Amino acid sequence: MSSMDWIPKTKPHLDLNDVDLSEEEGYVLSRIDGCSTVQDLKHVTGLSLESIETVLARLEQAQLIFPRSRRPACHTASDKRDFPEQQDDALHSGPSSDHTQIEQVDGRDEQEADRSEGEVQSRNYRMLFETKFHPLENEEREKLAHSVTGSDLCALCYDPDAEVIKALFENSQFGLTQARLIAAHHRNPVGLDKLAYHLNFLQDEAVQRFLLRNIQTSTFLLDRMTVRKSLLQLYQLIVSGDVAEKIKRQIHQLLRRKFQNSSGDEAAALIFKTEGRCLTMLTGIPLNGKTIARLCGHTYTSLFLIQNLARWPTTPPKVLHYLFRQPIANRSVQVRNLILQHPNCPSQLKS
Repeated sequence: MSSMDWIPKTKPHLDLNDVDLSEEEGYVLSRIDGCSTVQDLKHVTGLSLESIETVLARLEQAQLIFPRSRRPACHTASDKRDFPEQQDDALHSGPSSDHTQIEQVDGRDEQEADRSEGEVQSRNYRMLFETKFHPLENEEREKLAHSVTGSDLCALCYDPDAEVIKALFENSQFGLTQARLIAAHHRNPVGLDKLAYHLNFLQDEAVQRFLLRNIQTSTFLLDRMTVRKSLLQLYQLIVSGDVAEKIKRQIHQLLRRKFQNSSGDEAAALIFKTEGRCLTMLTGIPLNGKTIARLCGHTYTSLFLIQNLARWPTTPPKVLHYLFRQPIANRSVQVRNLILQHPNCPSQLKS
């Protein structure tokens, strides 16, 4: 298995109180879900493969994720899940009388099994809705939504009527399971918007993931969901393969609006961490004085970053002049020409 196909998996019952993680390490750790490969993490985080590998090595050294050579086996008993490494050792220790080779199930297989089980359960809830509740009038389903429990409560999460969904939120048994079902399957923006008023549900990672796939998620709901996300997190959602294209366009507008109102440090950090890839999404937005100062106080080691800034139509003259004087730019005729051909290139550089 190549390094790109490795599926990192976190160890159970993580205690991060005594672990000193950098912002980058903490972010990558939060993206490890037991089914994403290194390649997936590269796309989701926007980091280079080298950076991802370095972070994973540090997380492995800190014993926060399972090492590549030993992935946890799949067990059904909860007590065995608590000690996957010990179970792994037990499986491979001692002679086998019948020489049977015991194969471990990797994280992807386990995730596929969970997903299949979830799909079956989802079909059961939908079938229950179609057979038991769909024949009823809207008003009757809305009345039942206040008091149903168990499977009936989950089944009504598939109701297309927004008023029924609103009534479900008033049910005393309504919880995170139902919020996730609504986020994933409801197709009326009015019903989905009820999640915006329940932050305990809206902040759930699975709820957010489902809403980002749901093309009926409104701009209002996205605003509430992303209000605390950084510029880098918004950018990563736009380039993610797990977000609906319609939602990406809405987040793109949120990114542009937030970039204009952000601090110089945060705006510059976005440009640095994405090596300028974000600039194509920010065409026409001028940089403020603090962002320009940060760009002009940076020592550039990435030729790719300089190229992206040199190609961006909005790059101000002061930044272009600074880039032109960078040692790494002086060694590249192509980059120097890019800067000289920029419409904002200072006249003194051309003389």
